[in-house]
Amino acid sequence: INAAAAIALLAFIGNIWGSSTIEAIKSDLFAYPILLFCIGVLSSAVASGTTYLSQLLYSETMQNNKIVHVCGIITHILTVLFVLTSYFLFISGSYEVFKVFMIT
Repeated sequence: INAAAAIALLAFIGNIWGSSTIEAIKSDLFAYPILLFCIGVLSSAVASGTTYLSQLLYSETMQNNKIVHVCGIITHILTVLFVLTSYFLFISGSYEVFKVFMIT
């Protein structure tokens, strides 16, 4: 979701860059929302990686290793936090774009 939002925002900026509306909407106001969307993409990518790591750790707990099981639980919780962070960043970036349009 964040990647699509960042790409759409960049396409919009590219479209207004060549038109006369660039004075009405300053493209530098979109830098912060794009940053939020890009950090959201990174958070999603990390969540994807930690998903596999947590599943690997859960599969290793078949050997009754308590430490590995606890690490699996911690990694699982981190995965959920990264996903929630990604959602939060998408909502924050969308709100920041809304504020840019309300200013102009």
